[in-house]
Amino acid sequence: MYLIMRCTFLMVTVTLYSLVESKCPSLFEEFNKACYYYGNNQVATPEDAKRTCGSLGGYLLNVDADLENSHTIDRLKAQSTVFDGYWIGGKYDNNNRIWVWERADMNGRPVIEYMNPEESQYANWGPGQPDAIVGFEYRPYVAIMVRYRVQPWAWYSETRLNNLRMSYVCEAYWKEDV
Repeated sequence: MYLIMRCTFLMVTVTLYSLVESKCPSLFEEFNKACYYYGNNQVATPEDAKRTCGSLGGYLLNVDADLENSHTIDRLKAQSTVFDGYWIGGKYDNNNRIWVWERADMNGRPVIEYMNPEESQYANWGPGQPDAIVGFEYRPYVAIMVRYRVQPWAWYSETRLNNLRMSYVCEAYWKEDV
């Protein structure tokens, strides 16, 4: 009886602490003043991944530093299920012919930030990447690919990849004022 009461007290304490102290949305993990959710389920399309992140209070991951990319890859490798790849928030803007990061601002409004692979901004593209158009195939989405590519754990421009087991990584704003 004492053990059950002690466990219940600890669960309530941990729950209350996380409600009061968390700077991240529920289910997200904090790292380096940002919040991350590592998908552990398969999604059919990158659009499904984007919707899932939005429903959790975030957006698909925008990587802007080696530390963030390394932490993400280490965290994905530690999961019990490793997928063929993980959708992140990069996308090819065909109208402007440039790669962009898609995210949402603090109020949920869409924000586009240009990602120029030729500039010094951090990138982890695989060999020959990015390549939005291969032959007649349009590959506008960015994924961290684990299998079936020359360099595992690098970024690749991809289509929907219906034949592969894909998951996603979400990011959310760290709330400094909590």
